[in-house]
Amino acid sequence: MRREAAEYLKKSYLVGLRRICGLLQMARSTFYHKLSGRGDEALREALKETALRRRRWGYRMLGLALKRRGITDNAKRIYRIYREEGLQVRQRRKRKAAKPTPSPSNLITL
Repeated sequence: MRREAAEYLKKSYLVGLRRICGLLQMARSTFYHKLSGRGDEALREALKETALRRRRWGYRMLGLALKRRGITDNAKRIYRIYREEGLQVRQRRKRKAAKPTPSPSNLITL
């Protein structure tokens, strides 16, 4: 956000970058730093493939399976992709407890 503001001020006004960064309370190194996004397509595909084979495994078990296959990554990243792909293990519904059937000895007779 600040980087875009600094870009705008630099293009709009004849002011030095040092002064702009000072006004925005931003380090000049932040202005020059280029973000490099790390692609997670390979991890995403491997996670989906493993999740299809092991439907009842959560992200932790899938992370261990990926680690065994040589794909090491941060657990937080695996969890983020796991959630984005909708691979959450569905909650199993609890069975309704059977109601006790009244037996003749339990009935009250008047």
